[in-house]
Amino acid sequence: MLPEYFEFSLPTKLVYGIGILGNLGEALKPFGKRRAILVTDEILVKAGPVDKVIAGFKDTAIDIVYTFDKVPPNSTIKTVETCAGLAVKHKCDMIIAIGGGSVIDTAKVANILVVKGGKVADHMGAYLLDSNEELLPTIFIPTTAGTGSEVTKVAVIADPDGDVKLPFAEEQFLPKMAILDPEVTVSMPGRLTAATGMDALTHAIEAYVDKEWSPASDALALHAI
Repeated sequence: MLPEYFEFSLPTKLVYGIGILGNLGEALKPFGKRRAILVTDEILVKAGPVDKVIAGFKDTAIDIVYTFDKVPPNSTIKTVETCAGLAVKHKCDMIIAIGGGSVIDTAKVANILVVKGGKVADHMGAYLLDSNEELLPTIFIPTTAGTGSEVTKVAVIADPDGDVKLPFAEEQFLPKMAILDPEVTVSMPGRLTAATGMDALTHAIEAYVDKEWSPASDALALHAI
């Protein structure tokens, strides 16, 4: 029996392929010429995936003009504001993020600051942007399977001074594109791979037993399980 009401949409374009980072030309053409900031963390810089991304974008019209690699495991207000300031300084009109949930959440909230200005706390909450307001186009490249943050409209940023986590939710957080290349996960530690795999399984089970279900979400949850 169908629920009385449900909504379902998949607004983010997904591009999947083993080694696809080395062949992005056609997929990126619709974005045209851009100046991008690349958001990531120091571990991924050392592990190699960041080099793959930079190399993959080299022969495209998207110019990565700055790499911000100071995102901690739990991103903070200071991290987001520093990232946004650097994007403005380098006149970026696109944000690319490669990493886990903390990196992608940093990119989402920094995007608001680049466009709207102000402090992180000014934008805390859900659906504060008008439907016609636009943020910079984003491309997210996940390195773990756990949160699915690369296709969600929510973010969480830590406030160490207040010892709380600040929640954010905006339709405009959804990226224009998510690039899924299994090769960027190869350098991750085995324990992390296993833990994020269990995280993905948990999310899928939760989605399937959720009271706010739909036929489309059930299909995806079962396939994920």
